[in-house]
Amino acid sequence: MGGLRAKADRPVGPAVRAGLDNSTCCPLYIVRPSLSRQHRTDDQTRPDRLRFTSSSAASDPGRSLSELRTPELSKEGLFGFHNFEFVELIGETDRTMGDTSGFPSKRAKNTDAKIEDHKVSVYVWDMDETLILLKSLLNGTYAEAHGSSKDVEKGKEIGKMWEKLILDLCDDYFHYEQIENFNEPFLDSLSKFDDGRDLSDYNFDQDGLGPPKDDANKRKLAYRLRAAGYMYEKGLRNIFNQDLTEKWDQLYQMTDEYTDGWLSSARSFLDQCSTGQEDPIACTDSDKGKAEKSNSHCINILVTSGSLIPSLAKCLLFRLDSLIKHKDVYSSWEVGKVQCFEWIKERLGGPNVEFCVIGDGWEECEAAEAMRWPFVQIDLRPNSSHRFPGLTLRTLGFYFSIVYGNRGAATDEVEE
Repeated sequence: MGGLRAKADRPVGPAVRAGLDNSTCCPLYIVRPSLSRQHRTDDQTRPDRLRFTSSSAASDPGRSLSELRTPELSKEGLFGFHNFEFVELIGETDRTMGDTSGFPSKRAKNTDAKIEDHKVSVYVWDMDETLILLKSLLNGTYAEAHGSSKDVEKGKEIGKMWEKLILDLCDDYFHYEQIENFNEPFLDSLSKFDDGRDLSDYNFDQDGLGPPKDDANKRKLAYRLRAAGYMYEKGLRNIFNQDLTEKWDQLYQMTDEYTDGWLSSARSFLDQCSTGQEDPIACTDSDKGKAEKSNSHCINILVTSGSLIPSLAKCLLFRLDSLIKHKDVYSSWEVGKVQCFEWIKERLGGPNVEFCVIGDGWEECEAAEAMRWPFVQIDLRPNSSHRFPGLTLRTLGFYFSIVYGNRGAATDEVEE
């Protein structure tokens, strides 16, 4: 197909949600700092069709980044938790549920034999400022965290180029102009309305999709979601022409160099999580270690605060699509992360399944606490080990061991 057309003259969509003000991320769900925070509000300063959700660091540029620091992962840090209060691992946890009216109550239970018969580690990822960097490039937070070593304006320009490419991809290939105001939490949320019609010659521009969201329009929306899944599986190298592919490759390389390998390192780590090549279980007996590895299975799930279609586009553009399946991408935009986490637990949960949440913000931290899952906080600062490059599977193993107590890693020293 031809080049992506500019959209500079188009009206912007709904305002983005703001980040959480005056807040600090808790390093593990079993730790609860004594802090207060304000509720989320709409950010009127940056209307944005991509519906970014700021991290807690990005939402308040005036705050010191040291406030967001995760304690070093050591024996003292793991078991002492100085200035923090332990939360009991038993009993009911308070939860704040978003309004989920109109959405399915759950997703189908996974019947994969690997889930039923093997030990399973489920890594639940946030996207922005975790697996990718975008918001922090646009507002300069990433550069500020690195002092004078990073050109703030260059970071902003890189962010703007990504922003345009994401929006162009959404509009030109994912019908985003038509469904921007019909966000769904996952691609098959309306599958019961999809009659399986062949869409090869379907005219999406003439079917009259629009309000109200009745069964007829839900069917039309379900068609578009199915088509989006098809485009995701097809991959950008089978969609873009040579010129676009070269520009995309150049932008990715430029961003990776500017961020000291954040993108490629995060992708490599995601691959390690998928394959378990660096098993976080510390085991001195090699035969035992091989046996545990052969009986383990790992799944990467993405739960993003952004809307669904732009999040799928970002997965493609930041080269995560081969590591995260389209059925494993969730948008918490309307329903909240606790609801998404509950769907994931209903779908994948079992006696052999362990979950871990990795992200940078308050919302996923609190949702992890609600589910009693470990939470690993990503930190932008260059001297942190909880960033990319830096985070290791062995480090995640220590977080798993605190909650599930069966990894044997918590008695060893942490890698420097």
